[in-house]
Amino acid sequence: MRKVVFLFLLSVFANAEMVTFECRGADKVFMSDFDGVGELSVEGELTEESKKVKASLVAVTRDAGNEGTLSPVVSLNPSGSAKVISGYSKQDVTFAEFVEEINGEKFHFSLLLDHAKNFASRVNNRTTGQSYRADCYTITRF
Repeated sequence: MRKVVFLFLLSVFANAEMVTFECRGADKVFMSDFDGVGELSVEGELTEESKKVKASLVAVTRDAGNEGTLSPVVSLNPSGSAKVISGYSKQDVTFAEFVEEINGEKFHFSLLLDHAKNFASRVNNRTTGQSYRADCYTITRF
């Protein structure tokens, strides 16, 4: 029975690619930023074609200023799209985006994992116009 369960789990995960990532803000008082961790799950393999992706994300935003207000920690399970961008930097870059409504406000997540330049990833609050930035890096890919 254990072998059957193991083979079933192996077949399920063999057809999906998982990417875990971490985002860190700049911790500069003049800049709004965010910190977070999460994972992306795509059916099949990430390629240069945009594919549907399910994400799990835990994030907290910080407004600019000496008394920068922290948002409550938000845990999300949005769906969106992701793709790999080749030739843009020394290594392949994963781009993922999704839109989620949180407490009546609409947020647009635009994550650029492993980008060579700083603060490539953003969380934009479409309701207030506020933008938060961070560097995001791949932790594991399997």
